[in-house]
Amino acid sequence: EEPRTFDFDGAAAFFNVLNYITPERRQPFIEALAARLKPGSWFVTDLWNGELVLRDPPCPETREKKHGTTKVRQEITPVLDAKASTVRLSYNIEVAQMGSIECFTEELTMHVWRLSELKYMLKEAGFTDIKFRDRRSFPAPANDGSWHVWMRATRR
Repeated sequence: EEPRTFDFDGAAAFFNVLNYITPERRQPFIEALAARLKPGSWFVTDLWNGELVLRDPPCPETREKKHGTTKVRQEITPVLDAKASTVRLSYNIEVAQMGSIECFTEELTMHVWRLSELKYMLKEAGFTDIKFRDRRSFPAPANDGSWHVWMRATRR
């Protein structure tokens, strides 16, 4: 066994970080994570539930926020590619402040994980006690309607 460079007491990946990892990088990511965690430590994350995303894709939405005289409007247009298990998110962002308006665009590709696939990879890398929780009704277990989940796994 190679000597470890780091021994961490835990790791967290929030804001859907796992959904940005491409399929070919998934197993190396999980293995590198396991190699750096002390036995008994936790890995916690949030992610989109791939099974549900593919069955019930995200819909376009508009979000608006106002703080003082600044107003931000965000239009999100999702496009599902079920064959590739991805959702491309196109963002149009408008910031209105003191009589001027600035516009920005951004595109992100989310790679959806099936929870069963993630659980298998984690077990193969040395994780146990893998739990999925519904983000909206935490700490309730994830179910068939849990679109966004929290996950905790313990390093063996």
